[in-house]
Amino acid sequence: MNDKYYHVYNRGVDKRQIFQNESDYYRFLAGMIIFNDIQNKANLTKTLKEALNEADKRKKIVDIIAYCLMPNHFHLILKQCVDGGIPLFLKKLGIGYTHYFDKKYERSGVLFQGKSKNSLIDNDAYLLHLSRYIHLNPAELDLGADDKFDFVENYPWSSCRFYTQNKPTKILSGQEIVLEQFKGNSDYVSFLKDYQEERDLALVKDYLFD
Repeated sequence: MNDKYYHVYNRGVDKRQIFQNESDYYRFLAGMIIFNDIQNKANLTKTLKEALNEADKRKKIVDIIAYCLMPNHFHLILKQCVDGGIPLFLKKLGIGYTHYFDKKYERSGVLFQGKSKNSLIDNDAYLLHLSRYIHLNPAELDLGADDKFDFVENYPWSSCRFYTQNKPTKILSGQEIVLEQFKGNSDYVSFLKDYQEERDLALVKDYLFD
């Protein structure tokens, strides 16, 4: 439904890695901009820099509120802007990235575990806690970091730093729906750091990946 928010997620078939190096992450991010356009077909040839330079020319079909890309899965919070916008966006993104991945790694076949799953976000509390869960997802990859939150906040493949450091990006739009519920960026940081409260994270436990 238009103007509704959805949690969208998918992972590699058989839990395989869908991002094998930095260039794969960059290309998927480029796809998130390129395919967020009612007229663009599934053709993922532009770099992230090129996609960002052309972002203002596109007629968006979704607002990307938050995202996190992990080695074998991804999470998005999307708001549908036009009829059928989310399924159209996900179809183009999946096809375009799979074509890129298959050509690069000389493979064929299914890359993702079926169609991306999506769940309606039906209240503000759910939206807030999903944004926190998504932004904290990289914590499992901290690889012995001295400051676990610093690792999460500056993880390059999530939107976390655009929330906590007030940095602009043309990938996101509409993130104010989350941030306006806090007094400022520092309040959102405190909200993220409070990840040990199990009663809050229980709201999204059904979406944890094995």
